[in-house]
Amino acid sequence: MEHVKTFESFLNEAAITKKEIVIKGLSDVDHTRIIKWLGDNINNGQYKLKKKSEKDYILDVSKALPIEIKDINNYLTSQNYI
Repeated sequence: MEHVKTFESFLNEAAITKKEIVIKGLSDVDHTRIIKWLGDNINNGQYKLKKKSEKDYILDVSKALPIEIKDINNYLTSQNYI
């Protein structure tokens, strides 16, 4: 029955992942750091960083896998970007 718990947690995790992540107050240096991290850790073409306003960005992760979205969220949270 343990595999049922794992599958259930997988579905729950997939359901809560966002398709767009808003990053507010991003400096040019932090923007560069995020782009470098994404390039090193996420498959090319699986994300798009769009400018929302002068310092705010929207990270579109609609093409990324749920595990990649989780990694992105963990990275952004650990660096205090979101």
